[in-house]
Amino acid sequence: MGLRVGYVNVQGLSPRGWEVACGLLNTTFDLLFLAETWFVNHARWSRDRRFIAATLNLKQGQYQKGRYKGGIYLLGTAKARGSIHEEVKVDEHTITVTVRQESITAVYFPPSMTSPTLDRQLRNISHSIIILGDINTRFIDSTCSHQRSGPGERVRLFAEHLPITSHRRLQPTLEDWPPGSKIRPNSQLTVDHCYIRNSVRGSRLHLLDNASL
Repeated sequence: MGLRVGYVNVQGLSPRGWEVACGLLNTTFDLLFLAETWFVNHARWSRDRRFIAATLNLKQGQYQKGRYKGGIYLLGTAKARGSIHEEVKVDEHTITVTVRQESITAVYFPPSMTSPTLDRQLRNISHSIIILGDINTRFIDSTCSHQRSGPGERVRLFAEHLPITSHRRLQPTLEDWPPGSKIRPNSQLTVDHCYIRNSVRGSRLHLLDNASL
């Protein structure tokens, strides 16, 4: 596809975070998903030309420590926006955008999501060639996860869905770590997950230093 897609958890979208995110569109990404925006200054950001879509805020008025929960935004360059020929599909936890007849989905599955809801969400997005985001699930691997997997029911659901949908979990390699990073080969990273259809070749997962966000 030749498309650069990013996903960053901003934990509250500040004016500085917005500025940095828009800068990444000019240098690093064609499409950029911002997770956990908490809908901060939503009326302002949603009027920006780079703003494409946001997940539904179904719990307006329900605060968690003085803020709304969740909230994924999708931003895009002018060229990427011009390549979107179908209506962007959103619900409370996902955004699906179709570019050049291929669907890409960003997700935020909170720890409170029940197993039946997660199962339904996975079925709904199974057509996407790329699924990326924060699924609040830990997997054991040698590079970029945790020493323990869990929660068990979530691990089981993903294990069941992958063979059916022909997706594989894409992992960053050592050369994909940020330049100048202090990460060592024996380090373990906590990264958001990316699943890609087995038929897609030549894709790589690069890590991003999001300290400025």
